[in-house]
Amino acid sequence: GLLMLFMGQFALIGSFDDTGVPQAFFNVTMGGCAEKMTEGACVYWFVTIVTVLSNVASNVPVCQMLAATFPYASPYDWLQVSFSATIAGNLTMLGSAANMIVAFQAAKVGDRTFTSERHAPFGIPSCLVCLYAGTFLLAMVHFSPECSIKLGECEGYEYNAENNDVDDMYNAE
Repeated sequence: GLLMLFMGQFALIGSFDDTGVPQAFFNVTMGGCAEKMTEGACVYWFVTIVTVLSNVASNVPVCQMLAATFPYASPYDWLQVSFSATIAGNLTMLGSAANMIVAFQAAKVGDRTFTSERHAPFGIPSCLVCLYAGTFLLAMVHFSPECSIKLGECEGYEYNAENNDVDDMYNAE
């Protein structure tokens, strides 16, 4: 049953991506932050949108949808997506595949206590604290480049597609 749920989610999201609706949705919901989704205060709005979507459609399909929506995002943007979708998945039972797997396995052995009502008092506050504290930390200390060498955005570096390597233009021999 659970496998069918995940297969259905991926098929639905994959088909949905092709309609252009996710791209339009993000442009509308992000407003003036659409072009700078992980800059300044916009990152918190972006994380909020990812959190809501992760708890409506589950975090893994949301990442799949975002990959189609932002194919040219920087490594830093993807780090924010990865972090926020992963943490956001713990807000509710539906948000994370792990939560659903645990609930399903518990139910198989007769334990029906792993429910949304029991998860919420811990899941919601702990998720929100971790999510926004972690987002702040990622914004202050960048653990990944803010530019994409492959897309030619990093000054002084050039991507060499022939050998899938990066050429440092300042230290070239």
